[in-house]
Amino acid sequence: MLNDVPVAELRPTQITVGFHEVAEERREWHIMSEAERPAFLARHMIPVLLGP
Repeated sequence: MLNDVPVAELRPTQITVGFHEVAEERREWHIMSEAERPAFLARHMIPVLLGP
């Protein structure tokens, strides 16, 4: 099941994402238009678990 969840409600359980990867994703996000962002997010889904 897919649910939209505000990013502010997510709590990390692992910190294994590399700094370089995060910087590259942020760079891409800032240069794309508002219209391109939904498709970008659809291609970069992050699996998470909903917890208490």
